[in-house]
Amino acid sequence: MDTRLDSLKAIFREKKNPAALLFLLSFLLLVLTQGHYGLAWDEPYNFTPMLWALNWIKLLFTHPSMALTPDSINMYWSSISEHPSFSKVLAAVSYGIFQPKLGEELAFRLGSITFFSVFIGCLYGAMVNWFKPRVALFSALALLGMPRLFAQAHFATTDIPMMVMAFFTVYCFYKGLFDWKWSVGLGVVWGLALATKINALFLPIPLIFWAHYYHREKWSRNIVCLMFISPVIFLLSWPWLWNKTLARFFEYLQFYTGHKFTTVYYLGKQYTLIPSPWHYPWVYVLGTIPLAILVLIFLGGGDSLGRLIVKRDKSEEAARKSLVLLMALFPIVFQSMPGTPRYDGVRLFLSAFPFLAILAGLGFEKILLWLREYPWTQKIPALEAVLMVILLLPSGMGILHCHPYELSYYNSLMGGVSGAFQKGMETTYWCDAINPQFLDKLNQKLPPDSTIQFLSFSDEVLKWYQDHGRLREDINLQPSPENPPDFYILQCRQGFFGRNEWYIYRNFYPIDSVKIDGVPFVNIYKVR
Repeated sequence: MDTRLDSLKAIFREKKNPAALLFLLSFLLLVLTQGHYGLAWDEPYNFTPMLWALNWIKLLFTHPSMALTPDSINMYWSSISEHPSFSKVLAAVSYGIFQPKLGEELAFRLGSITFFSVFIGCLYGAMVNWFKPRVALFSALALLGMPRLFAQAHFATTDIPMMVMAFFTVYCFYKGLFDWKWSVGLGVVWGLALATKINALFLPIPLIFWAHYYHREKWSRNIVCLMFISPVIFLLSWPWLWNKTLARFFEYLQFYTGHKFTTVYYLGKQYTLIPSPWHYPWVYVLGTIPLAILVLIFLGGGDSLGRLIVKRDKSEEAARKSLVLLMALFPIVFQSMPGTPRYDGVRLFLSAFPFLAILAGLGFEKILLWLREYPWTQKIPALEAVLMVILLLPSGMGILHCHPYELSYYNSLMGGVSGAFQKGMETTYWCDAINPQFLDKLNQKLPPDSTIQFLSFSDEVLKWYQDHGRLREDINLQPSPENPPDFYILQCRQGFFGRNEWYIYRNFYPIDSVKIDGVPFVNIYKVR
């Protein structure tokens, strides 16, 4: 028994082993469960550009002079240019290497899964450098255990890579205050962040304010690298910009400045082509993070805020804690600003979540130190491990309860999935509930040559399923007056409901449903 306890304690104290273990834990969990999730709304839009990017990379290695011609670049990189190159290349590399052995879907998603898993290990390593190993370990596990984030990490979209690159940008900025090599690394990392998603454009704003308060004379080198290295990296990493650079760059910006608001259902009201209320991101943070982790976030954040405002502490530890607090709040505050699109739960401000997890780690440290003041706790073997398990257990239970529909998870403050439904929160939004198990049910039970009308759903996802043999070819997905639908399949994304969807949802009785706690995510209705 003593030997086992010594081994467990060694894991908490050793600074190298946990990073690898955390990577393996995350990677195995995600790979083993990725087939449980349906294709996300955005994935088909990334799949085709990924294939074009892969073909261009192959051409670059075999016929570089041909690959670098304007015609080749236009042909391979003009497909869906609303997102830059980084996530496309990430998916292309994993798909090109693993598709023959692992199949299309896993190979497509494996790049993002691996990137996230590496990040979980890196988060531990970075926080060991800033705080104590137990804070680092709890932070990494808390992030991995957030149900909505756990689900999000499976999908080959821009959101997880953006979250990771945002964290690396912040970390490199901090390290660059003390070492010019990290400043150069910052220039490279922020350039790649810009090549991931436009959200990265605003990252330097809070960093500059923070650095001006704590390290007024050290941050100029970082700014020089951001100004002169990052744009070059951004340009070099996205071949689409190599021709007609300025015109295409402004076309890219114009897409986002002119991007229409996505309709959303929030607190019982449908917001059509107008932003949902400013408090949308705050409610989703409070309502979708497991309650135990949420309490720890408030404890860690309160300590950081107290050091800043009450104690006016300018020690390096206080500076790091205030940076974590600032970067946890900034994406949420930014998402609350007037004119900012707000939809899809927490997806658009995921960059806050690593820092929220670190605040939870700091909160864990405070509780642990408080418990150690009581003599009776000295009798508890491996107190750190026991406390960690107790505080992380609700997260794991939340994942198990909702799996594989964690994108629809709500915590106990919301009353779980059913409580959130009663409060008028959107039930589901990203097509993930139409998963392989559901498709198998359709393939087995629908009569030959059935006509189906999917409602509140992505046509691109349906096309991908049928093109890749996941949905029977004889099933007609395009009803017409001459061939009306035999079945309606309704994804319960209330934000996308029109008059017909609401009528069906409220008045028709489904012959089958995908449900959790009595709340339907997908309903099947027989029409004739």
